[in-house]
Amino acid sequence: MNKIVLDAARAVHSRKATCLEVVEECIEVLNSEKLKWSNAFICTAEEKGMRKAAEASDYRREKEKHRSLLDGIPIAVKDNFCTANLPTTAASKTLRGFEPGYNATSVAKLLEAGAIICGKTNMDEFGKYAYVYITNNPCLCIYIYMIYIHIIYIYIYTYIILL
Repeated sequence: MNKIVLDAARAVHSRKATCLEVVEECIEVLNSEKLKWSNAFICTAEEKGMRKAAEASDYRREKEKHRSLLDGIPIAVKDNFCTANLPTTAASKTLRGFEPGYNATSVAKLLEAGAIICGKTNMDEFGKYAYVYITNNPCLCIYIYMIYIHIIYIYIYTYIILL
């Protein structure tokens, strides 16, 4: 029953699934060995808090007072967005353990819409191709190779122009 965000939102909106069921599935995926092996998440949200938020969303839906289509839907954010309840490291060992006391505007808007932040996804260190927390992605080698080819092309092109 693995759903993408849109499918989960449609299922909850049409009452084929509850927010709690979607969150339980999300927790199951977050705890799976396959996801842990991929190193796709730097940290995950507390399961108890996710369940509590899902129950609140289900209650709002019962009363026809849901906030948006995202109300009760688990969403992951990149690790460079500040979250008040999760560490924000920008995938850097320098910022390990940093927990801002505020949410980034985009995260605050997601929370206002009722979305449930399930965790922080991996990225390049500060978004600069540093690979501190490397994901185990078979396509990553091809991606890195393409980046180096692109950089070499830029150097050659610049060299030819300067001649």
